Amino acid sequence: MQRFLIFITVLGTLWLCACQKTEPEELRFQPSPSVPEARTVPLQLSFGVVEQRIVDTDDPYDDTIPKTRVVNGRPDNVNLYIFNETAEYAYHAYLTKSSLPPTVAVPKGACRIYCIGNLGYDMGEQTPAQLTQFCFQAADPEKDFPPRHATLLSQKLEVTIDRQTTLDIELERIFVLLSVNIKLDKTLDSDARILHVVPYNIPAKNMLFAENRLGGSGEVVAYPINDKSGSSLRSYYTSFYLLENIQNPVPTITDYRDRTAVLSPRYAAYVVVRVEIRGNLFDYRIYLGNGDPSDFSIRRNNHYQYIITIFGTNSSDYRISKTQVTFWSGHDEERYRNTLAWKAGAACGKLQILTERFDTGNEIQVSYKKVSGTFKSQWQMQYKRSKDSEYKNWQPGEWITVHDGNGLSNTFLKFINSDGETRWQTVNNYFTFTLRDERGATYNYTVSTNPSDLT
Repeated sequence: MQRFLIFITVLGTLWLCACQKTEPEELRFQPSPSVPEARTVPLQLSFGVVEQRIVDTDDPYDDTIPKTRVVNGRPDNVNLYIFNETAEYAYHAYLTKSSLPPTVAVPKGACRIYCIGNLGYDMGEQTPAQLTQFCFQAADPEKDFPPRHATLLSQKLEVTIDRQTTLDIELERIFVLLSVNIKLDKTLDSDARILHVVPYNIPAKNMLFAENRLGGSGEVVAYPINDKSGSSLRSYYTSFYLLENIQNPVPTITDYRDRTAVLSPRYAAYVVVRVEIRGNLFDYRIYLGNGDPSDFSIRRNNHYQYIITIFGTNSSDYRISKTQVTFWSGHDEERYRNTLAWKAGAACGKLQILTERFDTGNEIQVSYKKVSGTFKSQWQMQYKRSKDSEYKNWQPGEWITVHDGNGLSNTFLKFINSDGETRWQTVNNYFTFTLRDERGATYNYTVSTNPSDLT
């Protein structure tokens, strides 16, 4: 039975925006407390970075990746906030390497400490409510995430201080790191190639001091499609920085084969590996998590490493969707690919698209351009979809929707090469047709009127 297996090892490894406006609290910010000296104690602070967390799986293949812990040094700068609401005490300092480690005189009692590392500027006075609402805002993953952007860190502590204390605070990375190592098995067709790998359902905002959950109203990051179609890759490694996305577990899912679009949480994070096999496009959807089939959360300060080996296109595996695109001329008994055949003064053909388990609402559009050949002064390209009653003129570069949802669609094509008086049956006309889906993936097909190209 054909199948694809996912060998997984999950290794436990901002621009800031005020996500919600809050009224400032009546707290006095001061370099030292306005309480009697006898009621204060020195608090010495040092700052480090939490080790990347490791989450083991039961997958017997996970030994192929070493489980190493990574300590990423110390923060370059820290925005420090200390609150003792009983004493009406609030302290803020922007600390750089030259001012680390600090010693602060604080009132005895319960304190809340907030730290934001590697922000690179002084946030100024903030209340606990304002800090709770602060979040990281991403617009462009190539610019707003590491390595272009500093590795933002945060930590929140609640401690009781009744004597002179030294407190070591370890800050967490705000980001998630995902590494994907893909291989097409040698038993797969020789023409099979990896086209791209893209993550989806990744939040565009991440709370600094609270769990981050993606819901129906949440914004998501649109990752660019790094097209590898020109490389004929059978193996590929890539990595992405993501933001935390906590989802409720699904206890009824006990097998990875059941982590499908229908059974998985609607807003759970996943990656799509697109592979071309025999001219058909196959999307392998892999939901992310900690290695437990019921878990669909990706958590900050974790490094998730996936080894994915693709063995086939099992039609009973609901994690795989298929898109078949064919340009052909002729008739059902005798069809020719990638050609427009002359008949009664027009070169005719058909664009046929068949999809299985395609995302509902994910439309396919097509555009075209002329490449080479003899084109008369009044040449025209026309199209007629199944829902159309007549052919319509089609301009180069114009996008038309030709497919939506699952099933079969047919779009009839007609090329007329006219000078206003005569329809010429030229056999050297070449066109490039470009298909794209709503996710931004594009694929090019060369179609000609040359009978020598009949296949």
